[in-house]
Amino acid sequence: MPEGETHPHTAKIASAITLLCGIWLFITPIAYGAFDNGNKYNGFTVGGLIILFSAIRFARPAHGAGLAWMMCVFAVWTTLSPLIFRFGIEPRSWNNIAIGLIVFACSVISAHATPLEPVHPGPSRVP
Repeated sequence: MPEGETHPHTAKIASAITLLCGIWLFITPIAYGAFDNGNKYNGFTVGGLIILFSAIRFARPAHGAGLAWMMCVFAVWTTLSPLIFRFGIEPRSWNNIAIGLIVFACSVISAHATPLEPVHPGPSRVP
């Protein structure tokens, strides 16, 4: 993609996918019966942050590429959290790994679809 060019439709689709992943991550402690487990806060917190950042990116896809890069950080955390919290070999572990990888890929796509600085037309520069 040429430098400074925006693709808000691409950012919007990627943000919608990460939003759905965030919602799923948020409800997985309940869906997998881990509601009584202390690790539930990981899903609630990180899932909630992914939902929030994805919703902002979805609403304003031409701005906020930094939010997409922050979601990459959340994705890495989500992928590594089963190892950090020692979930063991169970479906919830594979769920976190899969969600983390999907969120990471979509966040990179979303970030690259938007320049870091919004491009505003202004006076032309004379060298």
